[in-house]
Amino acid sequence: MKKLNILLISLLLTSYSVIGQHGFTIEYAGGALHTIDLTNAQKTLVGTTMNSFGAGDFGANDVFYAINSGSNEFYQIDTTNGSTTLIGSITPPANHMWTGMAYDDANGVMYGYSAWGIAAGEGSLHIIDVSNGSYSLVGTQTTATGISCIAIDGTGQMYGVNAAADGQLHSIDKDNGSVALIGTIGVGVAGMGQGLDYSLSNETMYMTNYNSLTFANTLRTVNLTTGSTAQVGGLLGMWTGVIAIPGSLSLSANFASDVTDVCAGGVVNYTDLSSAATSWSWTFEGGTPATSTDQNPTVTYNTTGTFDVTLEVSDGTTTDTDYREDLITVTDIPAQPDTPDGPVETCTSGEYTYTTLSVPMADSYVWEVSPSDAGAIVGTGISAIFTSSDTWTGSYTVKVSASNSCGTSTWSGELGCTLDLSPTPFFLTGGGSYCEGGTGFELILDGSETGMDYELYFENVATGTIIAGTGSSISFGFQTDAGLYTVTGYTSQCSTLMYGESYISIIYPPAAGTQPTGQEEVCPGTTTDYQTSPIPDADAYIWTLSPVDAGVITGSGENISIEWSATYNGIAYLSVYGSNDCGDGNPSEDLEINVNEIPTPEIMGETMVCEDEEELYSTDDNTGSTYAWDVQGGDIVSGSGTNEIIILWTTIGSGTVVVTETSATTCEGTSDTLNVVIDECTAINELSNESIKLFPNPAKDKLTIEFTTSTEKTFEIDVYNQFGQRVFSTKAVSYGGNGSHQIDVSSLPIGLYFVKMKTSTNQIYQTRFEVVR
Repeated sequence: MKKLNILLISLLLTSYSVIGQHGFTIEYAGGALHTIDLTNAQKTLVGTTMNSFGAGDFGANDVFYAINSGSNEFYQIDTTNGSTTLIGSITPPANHMWTGMAYDDANGVMYGYSAWGIAAGEGSLHIIDVSNGSYSLVGTQTTATGISCIAIDGTGQMYGVNAAADGQLHSIDKDNGSVALIGTIGVGVAGMGQGLDYSLSNETMYMTNYNSLTFANTLRTVNLTTGSTAQVGGLLGMWTGVIAIPGSLSLSANFASDVTDVCAGGVVNYTDLSSAATSWSWTFEGGTPATSTDQNPTVTYNTTGTFDVTLEVSDGTTTDTDYREDLITVTDIPAQPDTPDGPVETCTSGEYTYTTLSVPMADSYVWEVSPSDAGAIVGTGISAIFTSSDTWTGSYTVKVSASNSCGTSTWSGELGCTLDLSPTPFFLTGGGSYCEGGTGFELILDGSETGMDYELYFENVATGTIIAGTGSSISFGFQTDAGLYTVTGYTSQCSTLMYGESYISIIYPPAAGTQPTGQEEVCPGTTTDYQTSPIPDADAYIWTLSPVDAGVITGSGENISIEWSATYNGIAYLSVYGSNDCGDGNPSEDLEINVNEIPTPEIMGETMVCEDEEELYSTDDNTGSTYAWDVQGGDIVSGSGTNEIIILWTTIGSGTVVVTETSATTCEGTSDTLNVVIDECTAINELSNESIKLFPNPAKDKLTIEFTTSTEKTFEIDVYNQFGQRVFSTKAVSYGGNGSHQIDVSSLPIGLYFVKMKTSTNQIYQTRFEVVR
């Protein structure tokens, strides 16, 4: 089917026309045409054609076609003597050369292949019109760039040999030209000289292989599954890579027509595509001539309708028939359409629809309004939209014609119509919102025309209020019903909706407020949120808190917050009411809020302590309260969470005790810090044989410290209040025996106090006393 030779300078073509087990080849240099016995590679000279044939194949009816790659001309070759008939020029794409041809018996298509050099570039598959040598691109690929020959097997699959890739067989997609590798042919393919064709008689793919380096030229069979080849024999003395094998096809009727739809009096050209036919008998229903024995007849159709075509062919022995039912459709210019139907009384600035009945064989319709000043009509079907002029009035006509590819009908009859003047639109003004019980709003049309009437509509329903046009603005009076108002101007024939819409709404005083909701037990100094339900017709929400010094309201609308005063305790009352432009609504019921006291705990306990000693600390126990203690310098060993704890002091130096009381109403208060002095208290037991007494206890004015020592001692005396603050300091000396020292406590506030006495030898004595009045 297709052969191709690719060298640096040229390519070779082969011819297709076979008898029995024979093929044809053409020598690239010299142009000798040979037959080749496919069983043993023996050649027989037929005649001489011309140099440089590079691609060729047998087409329909075993006509041999070939491309001269030197002149880029397309020829038909006589396989009996090698003579040629020029068909036309066939110049390949830029930088390409023709490398192969292959005819597809299944679809009657002749394919041509062109490549861009032997080593690199691209390859392109084309469809060739054998009647004139023109061609069209199927697809281009860059995978196998040296395709040097193509062929099609009995199933319609196309193959090609890539000479630029050491002899590889590829399958080729006839739809897009893409390739897929099958395998290596197993023989050197240097330069041009590969030819490929398929024998239908023995279902075998044959290849001629010319090696320009070794000058070896062989005939081979090709395995289409693996790509491998087997040698049939040598082709000595020949420079050829082209082989073309005639189809030896059985008789088969087939044809094509250049068109299937024509107008009455039109012509259809038929082309025979039959195989092995020697005579033809055509029958053309509805055509002139009605029959023909020409191979490619031309037929004229004068009568409308749908018609069959039959081709019967013969090879002198048998016949075959190709029958095409309803192949040709003949149409004529459509008949005149009926007079249009539609409104005959119209108004300016309107849209109206006109229609006509459908006409057989019409593809579209043309509408016309006359005079054109009346407006424009648009449509290509059996209906059209007429948009009337804004200003022109008077009589006009509407007509329509039908058309198809064969022509346009005569115009239909004319529909007579009258275009009347519509009222000019003016603007309706007025409307808005008014308070319940008010006078409403006056509705005014800002202009009018004499001779026109104007009616007020409420919610698209006529009110019966009709005002005659005066040539200036007109009033429809004060309207109080809430809703949408419009105005329509009209004459006996036409009406126009005026511009603008007036909406009237009534503002009602707000409904009563709803009792607020939110936290009813609060603590001073905190912030809590409150809310109320939506109040109908309220534009604003007014919140009130009583007494006003209980806290500060922040926010607005349905949700507010209150920042409670840190100093207020007691009951507070919260209410809300709505407000709008028409007044205030009734206030809600009060929400009663209890602002609880903040606890003020005071810590009682020792402020002068010894390391590794336990001491009791407490505050007042209030019902429902919880207590959180914070101790620095020691550890709580019991009582956590209660009003009384025991602390084991562990760190010499300063310590602190703080307690936070949370009341039953979740209010929190924190005590002042109790500062504690933590002493090592060494040698304190040395005073075991000595004594120190304080009296009176409680004391009002004077506190006497009496001590008995066995030796002379000096005492540092410090007095601390219950908060760990030193309020008095002095020194006393015992010279052995009994001694005393008096302290004035009359200026000290009543309360609990601690005395710490420390000797020069670091002995410590601690005790407590109370001041009363």
